[in-house]
Amino acid sequence: MASFTKVLSLLEKLNLDIGTDPLSGAEESVLEKVSTEMQDDKWASRNDFWDALTSHSITPQSLVTFCDDVLQSGNTNTKFNAAKLYLALLSIEGSKFYSIWNLSAYRQCLGALKLFILAHDTQGKVSTVKKKKKDAADKDNENVQERMSDIPHILGLLCRGLTTSSLENEEEALIYTIEVLASLTRFTYDEEKSRGKYKQSDNISEIHRLSYKGISTLFQPYHGPVNKTCGVILKNLLPNILMNFVGGKGGAVIPKPIKSVREEAVSWIVKNKEQITQIPSLVKHICLGTPDKAEYRALACQTVLEFVDLMSQTELYELVQFITKLSMNQKMSLRQFSVDLVTSMLSQDFIQQTHTDESGKEVRLSCLLLKVLVERTSDKFPGVRSKALASVSQVLESLEAVKADDPLRIDVRNVFFPASPSESPSKLDMVTIAKRRTNDDKCTVRKSAIQLLSVLGKLQQQEPSVQTLQQIK
Repeated sequence: MASFTKVLSLLEKLNLDIGTDPLSGAEESVLEKVSTEMQDDKWASRNDFWDALTSHSITPQSLVTFCDDVLQSGNTNTKFNAAKLYLALLSIEGSKFYSIWNLSAYRQCLGALKLFILAHDTQGKVSTVKKKKKDAADKDNENVQERMSDIPHILGLLCRGLTTSSLENEEEALIYTIEVLASLTRFTYDEEKSRGKYKQSDNISEIHRLSYKGISTLFQPYHGPVNKTCGVILKNLLPNILMNFVGGKGGAVIPKPIKSVREEAVSWIVKNKEQITQIPSLVKHICLGTPDKAEYRALACQTVLEFVDLMSQTELYELVQFITKLSMNQKMSLRQFSVDLVTSMLSQDFIQQTHTDESGKEVRLSCLLLKVLVERTSDKFPGVRSKALASVSQVLESLEAVKADDPLRIDVRNVFFPASPSESPSKLDMVTIAKRRTNDDKCTVRKSAIQLLSVLGKLQQQEPSVQTLQQIK
């Protein structure tokens, strides 16, 4: 109760009709104290606050206008404090009745969070602007970074506010909110950029947690059609999964914090799988957008396999068809990724499924994937040829752990060693392919081909029908 009285007393000291005039030092101090007091969760249920305001000759609307004015014209510190105050008002029970919702003020609150994101992303970058402007920008960035401890409080208030105010009729504000929250889920600590000034703390994990809490709050019918909102959310979380955002792009080795960003995004999607219907589309975007680096491709394959478990049989067949087309794409990097992905998928149980195609013929997913590897052994790019040959070796070696009547072993026999081989690349037997690749003009391909021949030699002990040794000789 003491806090309640204190807040009302402090509010009486504010000049609510300040307009665009700057706050005095005393008023800045009052605003900071009020916003700090009202960030506590207990205020959410204080619906008697509105009557108390009136009894102190303060109208709710005058408070909203004051916050909006400060958010538009105040300095960094007053903007953060005004954002906390406005979102605290928005989150109090009964705010809807008193028309606390104000689009301008709400957007400015998101803008305050955006300031933090921009300050983090631009810190340490070389600027081409004049020195005075650069120094001023650096100082602003430092001021924003010093308010990092406020970010979890603002996010907590935002989450509370989103439970009292619907964005169903504010599509632009909904999209902007998702963009800002998704950007905050990508916030990571960089000691080199921070130059030792800002120590890593639990604030970062709390920022991520509250950002996803806000996204989950928006992922409700209360804020509009869930399916439409879901599409916007997945679009903004895609950079997290691909790890190609600012700070994510880098060398061949991906820093652990960046990997954690990916894991959090994947975890959130899996957790909300019952409501997400765009998983197949998301998987396709992952395939098309993965950076052309080994570790990125490996993690992308891992992500796809996690999402495969959430897809229906028809969706899986369509995905395999998509991968087949991807393996013939003009871009070498996509063909190479398709080989990586096929190799990963061939170790999964779902490939044993059959599907009836457009002509009414039953096809096995494993056969379609194995044919991709056969085709890529003749790719025009040596890196893809070498990888395809190595993948074939990996598949054949994995047969040692399966039974003789295992469906995958039968499919491998039918695809890699067809009963009636021909000169068509897709119908050549694997021994002939390997022998031809030993004469390839690239040493990496020749090496992979020799390794494959070695594996094929061992295979004859398990597959007497495959006359490998004689063909090799």
